[in-house]
Amino acid sequence: MTGRIKSGWVWYTKRLGRTILHPQYITNSYQYEAIIEAKRRSRKTMRLVDIGCGRMPYRGEIEPLIAEYIGVDHPDISKLYKSEHPPEVLADAHNLPFKNNSFDITLMLQMIEYLSDPQKAIREAFRVLKKRGTVIATVPFLYAIHDIPYDRGRYTKSMLSDWFTSAGFFRVSLVSQGIFIESWFQMLNVWLFKMIERFVLQSKKDVIIPKLILIFLILMTPPIIIVTNSVVFLYRQLVPVQKRTSDYFPLNYLVIAIK
Repeated sequence: MTGRIKSGWVWYTKRLGRTILHPQYITNSYQYEAIIEAKRRSRKTMRLVDIGCGRMPYRGEIEPLIAEYIGVDHPDISKLYKSEHPPEVLADAHNLPFKNNSFDITLMLQMIEYLSDPQKAIREAFRVLKKRGTVIATVPFLYAIHDIPYDRGRYTKSMLSDWFTSAGFFRVSLVSQGIFIESWFQMLNVWLFKMIERFVLQSKKDVIIPKLILIFLILMTPPIIIVTNSVVFLYRQLVPVQKRTSDYFPLNYLVIAIK
């Protein structure tokens, strides 16, 4: 993204990210389930570390509920995200600069796909967590490649379960989020946005066809996104939550692991 497009995207996401007006409504709403879980487990005496914190869009909701919130991000990745709250610590998730048993809650939200050695990072998360502490992680599966070249992988439910169990967590809960139509609609919405971004750049050249395609996309994309998101919203209202998951075509995974 260009700087101007990225700034607009951040502003838009901050205000409308979990509404049907946003291209990533489907995945954002699933990811928010991790925030609900973190808030539910938070206590005023607790310390929380957010590994791979990015912009920390939900920090303001969690921080008042705990004693300390520490954001950690890799120096290279952190450059991709301008944030109101820069990370307190710049470090590699594979080698965290904290003592053993330091935190009550560890967040790993949409960051495992960036890691060169996810198993090692999960072991580090285990190490810095207090006994009976909780890791809350979200991991994409059927989702577009992003932040190239840092996006490294997609992992199945079985693989994630093996990684967290072998790290030493005694209780690991893994929830598949989304069914085929949700995953497909989410990819369609992101693809449309990416096409607009592509033709914005091409339309700067003195060529008429990219400009015409851009106008068409700008006119057609908002109603398509609203329709796809509305279908998903209505589906979620009508279908019980226990029937709204698929181990075959998940959009995302929610992991809750207890040390």
